[in-house]
Amino acid sequence: MAANAGRPPPPRPPSSPLPLSDFETLASFAPREVHDGFSQKNFRKSLFDYAQRVPSHIARIRWTADGHPVRSLAHILIQKAPPERMQVIIYEPRPDPQVWEFTTPTAFVDFDSQGSGRVVTFRYDPRSVSPWDPHDAGTEESCVVRLSARESYIPRSIQQETETNEGRPPPPPPFELFSIADFTRFVQSTGVVPFRIALHLYTSRTRLRYELDLLHNLLLADPRAGRFSLEDRVERSSRICHGLDRFVARGGLPLLPRRVLELLFESRGLSVQDVAVILSVSPELARASLESLVGRQFAAFDARTQVFVPLPQVFLTRAEAEREQRDEEERRRRGPKAEILRASVQELLNEVESKAGCPLCGGPMTPGSTELLCDDCMAAVEQDAPTEPEPSDPGESAPYPDDDAPER
Repeated sequence: MAANAGRPPPPRPPSSPLPLSDFETLASFAPREVHDGFSQKNFRKSLFDYAQRVPSHIARIRWTADGHPVRSLAHILIQKAPPERMQVIIYEPRPDPQVWEFTTPTAFVDFDSQGSGRVVTFRYDPRSVSPWDPHDAGTEESCVVRLSARESYIPRSIQQETETNEGRPPPPPPFELFSIADFTRFVQSTGVVPFRIALHLYTSRTRLRYELDLLHNLLLADPRAGRFSLEDRVERSSRICHGLDRFVARGGLPLLPRRVLELLFESRGLSVQDVAVILSVSPELARASLESLVGRQFAAFDARTQVFVPLPQVFLTRAEAEREQRDEEERRRRGPKAEILRASVQELLNEVESKAGCPLCGGPMTPGSTELLCDDCMAAVEQDAPTEPEPSDPGESAPYPDDDAPER
């Protein structure tokens, strides 16, 4: 991954294990009648069990709040008010190109409490002999940043556990696609403790998603890397991705069907065996999850090819679907490379304009001007130019002077 692109230096990994006290403080925000002795015991077991697992990761991460390094996101969430600006720094990336097949290499994400931010990414082609471009200083893009909980502890009292066993489970917490300000309010009002989150970045062209382990400060590997062909991936627009992410974040599906839906969403279609291999589950579980998505009309089954096909339009409102259709028609009309070419040509024109100077006086040219000289020189030339004689025949224009004729 390219380095030194005007960004903060990569910090060293912490020498000691990440303190768990911040996560214990988050649990203490739960209402006392919910987080009783039974819930506290289960929380400590869940926390320490998770802390013993070090998931497969592709890089380390570091958090800053208003320019100051902090231990973890949990340390930020326990504060009374969220910081004005946050930054996620990604460092020590694994050099194996294959692990980055479905994750965009990134230097850092900088965003405010409402989710307006910017991201610096790198050019990377895993199919190339040299997938990393050592001269790439990174590309900065504006983005909207949202968070969603992926794996959390939800406080539950002994009474709620009993009611659940009797078929009367309590209503789930109001999970959503959060800004950091909303996420802070959510965990402080419910006592939900996130162990793992997803960071969603919506740019003008697509959505970037990163799954982060909060107890170990790690960027996790995408399960498709090395198990699914990159050629079969379908990149959706930010609008459609936001609709899917919003639905998945609310927790309306069990964990496995949720994961299967996300895999299916960015593909042309998956078989039962595809899902079983990617997620390392049995074919029976894979089939049950896929069929549940068909039952909810998130997917369709092609009996001829034995492939489950996604139906991404269901995640859009009618107005969003109409805008998406118009945008797609415009993209097809332009062709796949037209937008990239237009942006590249505009960048070159802007660069030429910024460097252009008048060939007579050397002064700056007027931006957007099509003249060869600056405005002052053009005015002087027009003032000193001789008056052109009137042609003798109204239907015949005056002849051009012969540049090769000798002077008289």
